[in-house]
Amino acid sequence: MSQPKVSVIIPVYNAEAYLEQCLDSVESQTLRDIEIICVDDGSTDASLAILRQHAEKDGRVRILQQKNQYAGVARNNGMAAASGEYYIFLDADDFFESVLLETLYTRGQELNADMVLCGADQYDVSSGKFESMSWLLSEECFHAPVVSRETMANKIFQLTSLAPWNKLFSARFVKEHALQFQALPRANDAYFSMTALALAERIAAVDQVLVHYRVGMSTNLQAKNHLTPLAFCQALEAVKARLESEGLWPALRRSFAENALSQCSYNLKRLTANPSAYRVLAGALRGRYLDHFGVMEAINAGELDKAAAGELIDLLASPPFLPLQTAGLSLPASGGTPFVSVIIPVYNVEMYLAECLDSVINQTLQNIEIVCVNDGSPDGSAAILADYAQRDSRIRIVDRENGGLSAARNSGLDVARGEYLCFLDSDDALESDALELLYTTAEANRLDILYYDFVRFYDDGRLGKKFERRIPGLIYDGVTFCRSLKDRREYLGSACTQLYKRAFLERNGFRFYPGIIHEDEIFTFRALMEAERVSHFPRMFYRYRLREESIMTGGRSSKNVVGYCTCMREMLVYGLGSQHDTEKSAEILRAALAMQEKAKQYYGWIEPEEKVKLRFDDPLSMFLFQKLVLEMDAATLPTAAEGGQNAQVLALVNRTLTQELEEVRSSASYRIGRLITWVPRKIMGLVRCYRDHGIGYTFERIGAHFRREE
Repeated sequence: MSQPKVSVIIPVYNAEAYLEQCLDSVESQTLRDIEIICVDDGSTDASLAILRQHAEKDGRVRILQQKNQYAGVARNNGMAAASGEYYIFLDADDFFESVLLETLYTRGQELNADMVLCGADQYDVSSGKFESMSWLLSEECFHAPVVSRETMANKIFQLTSLAPWNKLFSARFVKEHALQFQALPRANDAYFSMTALALAERIAAVDQVLVHYRVGMSTNLQAKNHLTPLAFCQALEAVKARLESEGLWPALRRSFAENALSQCSYNLKRLTANPSAYRVLAGALRGRYLDHFGVMEAINAGELDKAAAGELIDLLASPPFLPLQTAGLSLPASGGTPFVSVIIPVYNVEMYLAECLDSVINQTLQNIEIVCVNDGSPDGSAAILADYAQRDSRIRIVDRENGGLSAARNSGLDVARGEYLCFLDSDDALESDALELLYTTAEANRLDILYYDFVRFYDDGRLGKKFERRIPGLIYDGVTFCRSLKDRREYLGSACTQLYKRAFLERNGFRFYPGIIHEDEIFTFRALMEAERVSHFPRMFYRYRLREESIMTGGRSSKNVVGYCTCMREMLVYGLGSQHDTEKSAEILRAALAMQEKAKQYYGWIEPEEKVKLRFDDPLSMFLFQKLVLEMDAATLPTAAEGGQNAQVLALVNRTLTQELEEVRSSASYRIGRLITWVPRKIMGLVRCYRDHGIGYTFERIGAHFRREE
């Protein structure tokens, strides 16, 4: 069999709706001497069956299969199996003019080209109309029969887009330079295309629209940019490294910076509907990539278009948070799932329980469930619950032994079925229209969390101080919302003034920390750190009762100190769980330091007889208390049975921790998120090492540390 003139490589993933048209347009090409390599990327629809039908009808069609690893890996596997003189990489949801391959192949042969480019247009699925993509090919492509970096170094990356589907590549050229696509979920073609443009000695072009690029589908990867906002940055990093290794960076730096600027602005604008992903990308660009890619250097040197540079700077300075929609909303039809689950922990509240339950059963939103968790109440609360449950089938009672507020809420979370949920303390109440307005707003705006406000009241009916937030009514990501509330002094670590999307809580495995007070601080903090869409409804829907014997108005004790120390520890440990961007790391540290200050404040308030009652469940909490609350020069663990061995382990911890605390104290702002990955890591690492491997192995690690210091 003779060598095919062109190998057509098509990655295929769940493209059943468009695959027939794509394959028909390839099989009907006027250039007949081709091979068509279709790489099924683990499709779960009928794509593979369609491929097999075409392979039976046309012997030029070959099918490769792989697990889902995205288009870059699929294209590489296709190249490995290809035998043509030229390669072209087409997408399974596009379609093509019948002369595409013949036109490009002929031009490539005539000019001995490494690459041949062509024009394309967009086909909008929703409108059925074709739209021009005149910008796809620069006019400079046609200034000479062939161009290259030698003739246009400052514009080489502006010749065309980085998509591979309007480019024919010489197989010899690809192999000579070992060109490969990256294994990224998105932007995996940027490295291949940019490297090819930089290395090609002869680039030709034809001024014809030969590719029809399909747009308007919700299933393609470009429609899911928010899932991998930094993918294009990873691609550009790899391109820069290749240019440096080839000695081409100085010559192509300016063109690279211009391309990077364009990609940064494009990707930011694509993320305007997803505040969380926008924040991640904007933070990464400001913190590293704009400098690394030479964009800021080129802007400052006046080498880049002023309007384009200004647009990027504006995008970074003013994140485009969308306004919260609250007007004209209506309830959807009720189905089998409650719209909202109201979780009410109940313990010894017989005097107030009826008022609380009445405020819920009389909500204007009727499709709700009311989960009442009886936390072993010895008074008449259980009888009141039973009476209400007989009268209203929406009430579900969960009986459990007394375990405290956190355990009761967790029991409610275990059985809740609503699309959204909220927490209501059993001596408090809700305004009658609260759940309807909150649910319709959260659902219409696809929120993870919706905050609302409260008013305090006394048993005699007098109103106390109101708590009203003035934060603008926008849809934020959780980190930005948290920072904004704290900057405005409107943050409160209570779980009772938020409506939560249940799927969001379950996806992140959120539960209340048991056995302490101030457990809300951990829950609300963690939820905001993970939330992508958060907003605030400016109404005091929650009525908070002030009574002497409640948990939060019952005086100051060692429990307050233990609670805040535990919150501080959990926030620090959370900061170690994975890599965080700069802004998120700063908020984690800010939250932990706030808990430190609270613990110190309460420790100063309580009486000496209360201080001796302080007990911590684990050595790490005791250590943090001694170092960060008491600010002792040397900390000791209560379990000192092994004497000097523990002391030596802690000596290293004390030394490294003290040094880092000095850096924290001397910092000028909260934008020091990098510190959070150091302080608790040293503590946790040594404690975990001691716990998991014993004292002997821990000493080995300490010895290695000292040897490095020497």
